[in-house]
Amino acid sequence: MRLDYETELEKIYDQIGPSKTMPLATSSQDRPTVRLMSCIIHERKIYFQTGVDLLKYQQIQENNRVALCADNIQIEGTAKVIGKTKYSRDSEIIEAYKKYHLKSYNTYANSDVE
Repeated sequence: MRLDYETELEKIYDQIGPSKTMPLATSSQDRPTVRLMSCIIHERKIYFQTGVDLLKYQQIQENNRVALCADNIQIEGTAKVIGKTKYSRDSEIIEAYKKYHLKSYNTYANSDVE
């Protein structure tokens, strides 16, 4: 039996859903760390918020290789800082944060980010 990549990927996104609280692993200078993040899944991308003064942001700036997990699904990839300006223009992401992770949204909506 041959698996179709796109079909299997869609099943994974369906299983995760539009939002999830997931552990995010980052690492720089031989120091790995992990913490729970309020994530929004939108158009096959996973979004999360943070402040520029926090360790996870600094680690991503130094090493953008990250890992997340949702239930028994492990996700590895690269993180990209999109900055507050782009983020604030994407109303679908903002509305999803307000709907699923209001406390997280309120914490970071006015924080200092690029």
